[in-house]
Amino acid sequence: MPAHHQSAGGGLRQRSGIARRGPGVAATPPIGSACPRGDATHARPCPRLSRDGTPSPSVSFPHHELFAIGIGGPIPLAFPQGLVSPEHVFDGLPAGIYEALRTFEHNRFIGLKAHLDRAQRSMQQFGMSTPLETQGLRSALHTIATGFAGKDAKIRIDFLTSAATALGTDCRVIALASELRLPGAETYARGVCSELVDQLRRNRPQIKESSWVVDRRPAGGGTPTNYESVLVSPDGMLLEGVMSNFFAVKGEKVITAPESGVLPGITRGIVLELARKLGLPCGEQPIQRGDISSLQEAFFSTSVRSIVPVVKLDGTTLGSGVPGPVTLQLMEAYGDYCRSEARPAEPEA
Repeated sequence: MPAHHQSAGGGLRQRSGIARRGPGVAATPPIGSACPRGDATHARPCPRLSRDGTPSPSVSFPHHELFAIGIGGPIPLAFPQGLVSPEHVFDGLPAGIYEALRTFEHNRFIGLKAHLDRAQRSMQQFGMSTPLETQGLRSALHTIATGFAGKDAKIRIDFLTSAATALGTDCRVIALASELRLPGAETYARGVCSELVDQLRRNRPQIKESSWVVDRRPAGGGTPTNYESVLVSPDGMLLEGVMSNFFAVKGEKVITAPESGVLPGITRGIVLELARKLGLPCGEQPIQRGDISSLQEAFFSTSVRSIVPVVKLDGTTLGSGVPGPVTLQLMEAYGDYCRSEARPAEPEA
């Protein structure tokens, strides 16, 4: 599962629940503590209105739950009609940044602090000065995960520059919990094929901009010949998958593109840490298009799907065409890590 770990805003200020301000400047509630108007009456979801002022019909997506996160915690929202898929609910919302992660054992998370820290940094780089109220967000995520009907969930949480009024709420934090659907066991056992994409660029790869989810759709993926596309820089460097970080094994060394040009994924960081603990040579190193024929192994890392082996890249079979020993070793180590390190969003009583 690729990782994601940054933060934005103006530092984590949790005690007061209000961002510091100069004399005569109105307080801005930290994101995640309240909806913009700041009182419980406005934290409740309103019906989505059509142009004539009447409630618009909504659509139901089984195994998907949509929330605004307001002063009293998560507030259930209806999906507006006409969506192609539940995740398209974010397409018409104000600009912002997002995080995506999965649960373990129903309501436990890996690297939640790192995800919220990255969100804070991303917000700051995006020009959003409002700090996150991390304890309120943790409480909301715990409530969403614990109450989710399925066994485990993928949770996407968006931090918006302005209120999600299209969903009938004044809140600027929107969360979508969906039934966790991982690749089948055969995918992990056999590995996947991946293609390169040259024309697609991330303007600010260090930030998980919500718009990237839409921008990357033309790259396709999810097919037997292209499970996920790998982005290539103008000078031919393999950067990252459109949804994941990308690793390769070259000359028995585990390598990944320098962090300056890719998303500093949460799982990416964990994989590098695990490789070091296993005594595997590893580090950041440019991977050029011309290096593909000399790669022994490759894999994607993601917070949701874990480590996914790549056995064919841009039409070239890697190694013996099956997941290699280094990849398998890291997959096992990462699985052990998740089983031992997954924690509830809120400390258990």
